[in-house]
Amino acid sequence: MLPAQNESGSPVATISSSLSALKKVLLTNLFFSFFINLALFATPLYMMQVYNRVLPSQSQSTLVMLTGWSASLWQRSQRSRRCALR
Repeated sequence: MLPAQNESGSPVATISSSLSALKKVLLTNLFFSFFINLALFATPLYMMQVYNRVLPSQSQSTLVMLTGWSASLWQRSQRSRRCALR
């Protein structure tokens, strides 16, 4: 079976024209998936930082900053998920 060809007759030109048509969709997916994956990584990173930094030094200011950072990242991921589902 022969690959699909466009006006120029080249399969490479067909692939490049298809990719350029999907560029906006691919970039949008890349943007949202980056933040969703970063939010999934936030929970283990948060726990590791709490055990390594907060518990030994009993620093409440560090705990507040880590909690704020983690909550902010989680909130952004929820917004990204809602936007992606629209």
